[in-house]
Amino acid sequence: YARYKLGWVLYNQKNYEQSIDTFHKVVDKTDAAVGFQKQALSDMVMGYAEVKNGWQRARKYYTKVRDKQFAYGKLNDLAGVYESQGKNRKAIAVYNYFIDKRPNHPDIPVWMKNITMVRKGMGNLPALEKSMNRFIAYLNPNGAWAAQNSGNDKALKKANQLVKSSLAYLSNKYHRMAQDSGKNKQYSKAVKYYSKYIDRFPNDPASFDMNFF
Repeated sequence: YARYKLGWVLYNQKNYEQSIDTFHKVVDKTDAAVGFQKQALSDMVMGYAEVKNGWQRARKYYTKVRDKQFAYGKLNDLAGVYESQGKNRKAIAVYNYFIDKRPNHPDIPVWMKNITMVRKGMGNLPALEKSMNRFIAYLNPNGAWAAQNSGNDKALKKANQLVKSSLAYLSNKYHRMAQDSGKNKQYSKAVKYYSKYIDRFPNDPASFDMNFF
């Protein structure tokens, strides 16, 4: 108990490396029946969020003490901490790692949505647009991910929701920009994304409205 509390004291003192090491010792030296191993494994995520190469180190540690699946869960927690702290690039790196390592996982749309939300907050439209287009193509109904998840209605619904919201965002964004600037290039992009929405979701009520642009 004292060692577990020490881990938090060190964290609050911004001694992050010592905090992580102390939580490691709680895991190594505490009987699981006492109950502090679980808390230590969860709480050390906060320390990993503060150190260099934190998520890579966390991945290695959690995989070693438990297994890969456990590590994925803690890395997901760590990505959430990164987001809350505004460490956007690190959060994106973790979610991209999930996508790269589990390309057909049902949660792919969730990770992609998280990346999209983070990128929106970063205010870099070209990077956001590139990312959105990558995800739209990845979630193509005739693609490998859709085929692997053909029986998972919940996952497919999330995928469609992400694609719809992404195409709607890009079409509306460029439409507004074109109205403000009068630039044909931006009008062309708006038309492109409106058209993609209509082609992808021809029976969606929103497609009817988009036909007027």
